[in-house]
Amino acid sequence: MIRGSWASLRRLIEAEPGLLPLLGALLIFVGLGLAQALATPPLGSIDERVHFSYALEVRDGNLPEIETPVREEIVGLSPKKSRNTIWVSNHPPLFYAAQALAIGEVESEDDLPEAFFRGRLLSIVFTTAGLCFAYLCLRELFGPRSPLPALVIALVATVPHFTHIMSLIHNDTLAFLTGTAALYYAILLLTRGLDTRRYLGLLLATSGALACRISGLLVVVAGLTALVIACFRDVSGGWAR
Repeated sequence: MIRGSWASLRRLIEAEPGLLPLLGALLIFVGLGLAQALATPPLGSIDERVHFSYALEVRDGNLPEIETPVREEIVGLSPKKSRNTIWVSNHPPLFYAAQALAIGEVESEDDLPEAFFRGRLLSIVFTTAGLCFAYLCLRELFGPRSPLPALVIALVATVPHFTHIMSLIHNDTLAFLTGTAALYYAILLLTRGLDTRRYLGLLLATSGALACRISGLLVVVAGLTALVIACFRDVSGGWAR
Protein backbone atom coordinates (compact mmCIF):
# COMPACT_ATOMS: atom_id res chain seq x y z
CA MET A 1 0.00 0.00 0.00
CA ILE A 2 2.83 2.39 0.90
CA ARG A 3 4.67 1.53 -2.33
CA GLY A 4 1.50 2.20 -4.30
CA SER A 5 1.10 5.57 -2.61
CA TRP A 6 4.69 6.55 -3.33
CA ALA A 7 4.30 5.45 -6.94
CA SER A 8 1.15 7.55 -7.30
CA LEU A 9 2.90 10.53 -5.72
CA ARG A 10 5.87 10.14 -8.05
CA ARG A 11 3.61 10.00 -11.10
CA LEU A 12 1.82 13.13 -9.88
CA ILE A 13 5.11 14.99 -9.43
CA GLU A 14 6.28 13.88 -12.86
CA ALA A 15 3.03 15.09 -14.41
CA GLU A 16 3.07 18.33 -12.37
CA PRO A 17 6.73 19.30 -11.85
CA GLY A 18 5.66 22.65 -10.46
CA LEU A 19 3.70 21.09 -7.60
CA LEU A 20 6.56 20.73 -5.11
CA PRO A 21 7.95 24.24 -5.78
CA LEU A 22 4.42 25.60 -5.35
CA LEU A 23 4.01 23.82 -2.02
CA GLY A 24 7.38 25.19 -0.94
CA ALA A 25 6.36 28.73 -1.89
CA LEU A 26 3.06 28.38 -0.03
CA LEU A 27 4.84 27.09 3.07
CA ILE A 28 7.19 30.07 2.94
CA PHE A 29 4.26 32.48 2.79
CA VAL A 30 2.37 30.70 5.58
CA GLY A 31 5.48 30.71 7.76
CA LEU A 32 6.17 34.40 7.16
CA GLY A 33 2.48 35.21 7.57
CA LEU A 34 2.23 33.41 10.90
CA ALA A 35 5.36 35.18 12.13
CA GLN A 36 3.84 38.51 11.13
CA ALA A 37 0.49 37.66 12.72
CA LEU A 38 2.15 36.70 15.99
CA ALA A 39 4.65 39.57 16.11
CA THR A 40 2.31 42.46 15.24
CA PRO A 41 0.49 43.82 18.32
CA PRO A 42 -3.33 43.67 18.14
CA LEU A 43 -3.62 47.46 18.18
CA GLY A 44 -0.53 48.19 16.12
CA SER A 45 -2.22 49.19 12.85
CA ILE A 46 -4.87 51.89 12.50
CA ASP A 47 -6.17 50.33 9.29
CA GLU A 48 -6.50 46.91 10.88
CA ARG A 49 -8.34 48.38 13.87
CA VAL A 50 -10.94 49.83 11.51
CA HIS A 51 -11.42 46.56 9.60
CA PHE A 52 -11.65 44.74 12.92
CA SER A 53 -14.26 47.16 14.23
CA TYR A 54 -16.32 46.73 11.03
CA ALA A 55 -16.29 42.96 11.64
CA LEU A 56 -17.50 43.50 15.21
CA GLU A 57 -20.41 45.60 13.94
CA VAL A 58 -21.38 42.88 11.47
CA ARG A 59 -21.12 40.26 14.20
CA ASP A 60 -23.69 42.24 16.17
CA GLY A 61 -25.99 42.45 13.14
CA ASN A 62 -25.18 46.05 12.17
CA LEU A 63 -23.86 47.62 8.98
CA PRO A 64 -21.68 50.61 9.92
CA GLU A 65 -21.57 53.93 8.11
CA ILE A 66 -18.46 55.92 7.32
CA GLU A 67 -19.09 58.15 10.36
CA THR A 68 -19.76 55.22 12.71
CA PRO A 69 -17.14 55.54 15.47
CA VAL A 70 -14.60 52.82 16.05
CA ARG A 71 -15.34 50.91 19.24
CA GLU A 72 -12.88 52.74 21.41
CA GLU A 73 -13.76 50.78 24.54
CA ILE A 74 -12.65 47.58 22.80
CA VAL A 75 -10.08 48.63 20.22
CA GLY A 76 -8.48 51.24 22.45
CA LEU A 77 -8.40 54.19 20.03
CA SER A 78 -7.94 57.59 21.62
CA PRO A 79 -10.18 60.46 20.44
CA LYS A 80 -6.94 62.19 19.42
CA LYS A 81 -6.12 59.41 16.95
CA SER A 82 -6.80 60.05 13.28
CA ARG A 83 -9.30 57.88 11.43
CA ASN A 84 -11.34 57.04 14.52
CA THR A 85 -14.42 56.21 12.45
CA ILE A 86 -15.09 53.09 10.38
CA TRP A 87 -14.07 54.77 7.14
CA VAL A 88 -13.88 51.41 5.30
CA SER A 89 -17.64 50.94 5.63
CA ASN A 90 -18.03 52.00 1.99
CA HIS A 91 -16.99 48.42 1.17
CA PRO A 92 -19.54 45.56 0.97
CA PRO A 93 -19.68 43.27 4.04
CA LEU A 94 -18.71 39.81 2.71
CA PHE A 95 -15.17 39.90 4.09
CA TYR A 96 -16.35 41.26 7.42
CA ALA A 97 -19.06 38.62 7.75
CA ALA A 98 -16.40 35.92 7.35
CA GLN A 99 -14.13 37.71 9.82
CA ALA A 100 -16.98 38.05 12.32
CA LEU A 101 -17.28 34.27 12.40
CA ALA A 102 -13.53 33.84 12.86
CA ILE A 103 -13.09 36.59 15.47
CA GLY A 104 -15.88 35.34 17.72
CA GLU A 105 -16.84 36.99 20.99
CA VAL A 106 -14.87 40.04 22.15
CA GLU A 107 -16.02 41.27 25.54
CA SER A 108 -12.91 43.08 26.78
CA GLU A 109 -9.35 43.96 25.84
CA ASP A 110 -8.25 40.62 27.29
CA ASP A 111 -9.99 38.91 24.36
CA LEU A 112 -8.16 40.97 21.74
CA PRO A 113 -4.96 38.93 21.20
CA GLU A 114 -6.77 35.67 20.42
CA ALA A 115 -9.49 37.43 18.42
CA PHE A 116 -6.97 39.26 16.27
CA PHE A 117 -4.94 36.08 15.74
CA ARG A 118 -8.01 34.13 14.62
CA GLY A 119 -8.90 36.89 12.16
CA ARG A 120 -5.33 37.00 10.88
CA LEU A 121 -5.33 33.24 10.38
CA LEU A 122 -8.39 33.58 8.16
CA SER A 123 -6.60 36.27 6.15
CA ILE A 124 -3.64 33.93 5.67
CA VAL A 125 -6.01 31.19 4.46
CA PHE A 126 -7.64 33.57 1.97
CA THR A 127 -4.26 34.68 0.64
CA THR A 128 -2.88 31.15 0.37
CA ALA A 129 -5.91 30.14 -1.69
CA GLY A 130 -5.41 33.25 -3.83
CA LEU A 131 -1.79 32.27 -4.48
CA CYS A 132 -3.01 28.85 -5.64
CA PHE A 133 -5.36 30.47 -8.15
CA ALA A 134 -2.56 32.79 -9.29
CA TYR A 135 -0.41 29.70 -9.90
CA LEU A 136 -3.22 28.07 -11.89
CA CYS A 137 -3.53 31.21 -14.04
CA LEU A 138 0.17 31.14 -14.88
CA ARG A 139 0.11 27.38 -15.41
CA GLU A 140 -2.71 27.74 -17.92
CA LEU A 141 -0.77 30.41 -19.81
CA PHE A 142 2.73 28.89 -19.74
CA GLY A 143 1.99 25.17 -19.52
CA PRO A 144 2.21 22.59 -16.71
CA ARG A 145 5.91 21.93 -17.21
CA SER A 146 7.07 25.53 -17.10
CA PRO A 147 9.04 26.53 -13.97
CA LEU A 148 7.83 30.13 -14.28
CA PRO A 149 4.48 29.83 -12.39
CA ALA A 150 6.03 28.41 -9.22
CA LEU A 151 8.93 30.87 -9.44
CA VAL A 152 6.57 33.84 -9.65
CA ILE A 153 4.52 32.60 -6.68
CA ALA A 154 7.72 32.10 -4.66
CA LEU A 155 8.83 35.66 -5.42
CA VAL A 156 5.43 37.11 -4.51
CA ALA A 157 5.30 35.09 -1.28
CA THR A 158 8.55 36.68 -0.07
CA VAL A 159 7.74 40.33 -0.85
CA PRO A 160 7.72 41.97 2.62
CA HIS A 161 4.87 44.41 1.97
CA PHE A 162 2.68 41.67 0.47
CA THR A 163 3.31 39.37 3.42
CA HIS A 164 2.63 42.17 5.91
CA ILE A 165 -0.69 43.29 4.41
CA MET A 166 -1.95 39.79 3.64
CA SER A 167 -1.30 38.39 7.11
CA LEU A 168 -3.39 41.00 8.92
CA ILE A 169 -7.14 41.68 8.97
CA HIS A 170 -7.47 43.51 5.65
CA ASN A 171 -10.16 43.00 3.03
CA ASP A 172 -7.39 42.91 0.43
CA THR A 173 -7.00 39.22 1.29
CA LEU A 174 -10.45 38.09 0.17
CA ALA A 175 -10.31 40.53 -2.75
CA PHE A 176 -7.07 38.84 -3.84
CA LEU A 177 -8.68 35.40 -3.62
CA THR A 178 -11.84 36.31 -5.53
CA GLY A 179 -9.90 38.34 -8.09
CA THR A 180 -7.40 35.59 -8.93
CA ALA A 181 -10.20 33.00 -9.01
CA ALA A 182 -12.18 35.16 -11.46
CA LEU A 183 -9.07 35.63 -13.59
CA TYR A 184 -8.45 31.88 -13.67
CA TYR A 185 -11.97 31.05 -14.86
CA ALA A 186 -11.86 33.89 -17.37
CA ILE A 187 -8.62 32.49 -18.80
CA LEU A 188 -10.19 29.02 -19.00
CA LEU A 189 -13.17 30.40 -20.91
CA LEU A 190 -10.87 32.18 -23.34
CA THR A 191 -8.45 29.29 -23.87
CA ARG A 192 -10.73 26.26 -23.64
CA GLY A 193 -14.18 27.52 -24.50
CA LEU A 194 -17.57 27.61 -22.84
CA ASP A 195 -18.31 25.09 -20.13
CA THR A 196 -20.90 25.03 -17.35
CA ARG A 197 -18.33 24.59 -14.57
CA ARG A 198 -16.16 27.39 -15.92
CA TYR A 199 -19.15 29.67 -16.25
CA LEU A 200 -20.33 28.91 -12.70
CA GLY A 201 -16.80 29.36 -11.37
CA LEU A 202 -16.57 32.77 -13.01
CA LEU A 203 -20.02 33.71 -11.70
CA LEU A 204 -19.14 32.78 -8.11
CA ALA A 205 -15.74 34.46 -8.22
CA THR A 206 -16.98 37.73 -9.71
CA SER A 207 -19.94 37.80 -7.31
CA GLY A 208 -17.54 37.29 -4.40
CA ALA A 209 -15.27 40.07 -5.67
CA LEU A 210 -18.21 42.47 -5.95
CA ALA A 211 -19.41 41.55 -2.45
CA CYS A 212 -15.95 42.16 -0.99
CA ARG A 213 -14.77 45.52 -2.30
CA ILE A 214 -16.12 48.31 -4.48
CA SER A 215 -13.16 47.73 -6.81
CA GLY A 216 -14.65 44.28 -7.41
CA LEU A 217 -16.77 46.00 -10.05
CA LEU A 218 -13.66 46.03 -12.25
CA VAL A 219 -13.38 42.26 -11.79
CA VAL A 220 -17.01 41.89 -12.87
CA VAL A 221 -16.40 43.99 -15.99
CA ALA A 222 -13.32 41.92 -16.88
CA GLY A 223 -15.22 38.67 -16.29
CA LEU A 224 -18.15 39.78 -18.44
CA THR A 225 -15.76 40.81 -21.19
CA ALA A 226 -14.14 37.38 -21.14
CA LEU A 227 -17.55 35.71 -21.21
CA VAL A 228 -18.73 37.79 -24.18
CA ILE A 229 -15.55 36.99 -26.11
CA ALA A 230 -15.91 33.30 -25.26
CA CYS A 231 -19.52 33.28 -26.46
CA PHE A 232 -18.57 35.07 -29.67
CA ARG A 233 -15.76 32.65 -30.41
CA ASP A 234 -18.00 29.69 -29.62
CA VAL A 235 -20.65 30.91 -32.06
CA SER A 236 -17.99 31.67 -34.68
CA GLY A 237 -16.63 28.14 -34.27
CA GLY A 238 -13.15 26.91 -33.51
CA TRP A 239 -10.89 27.39 -30.50
CA ALA A 240 -7.19 28.01 -30.92
CA ARG A 241 -5.17 27.97 -27.75
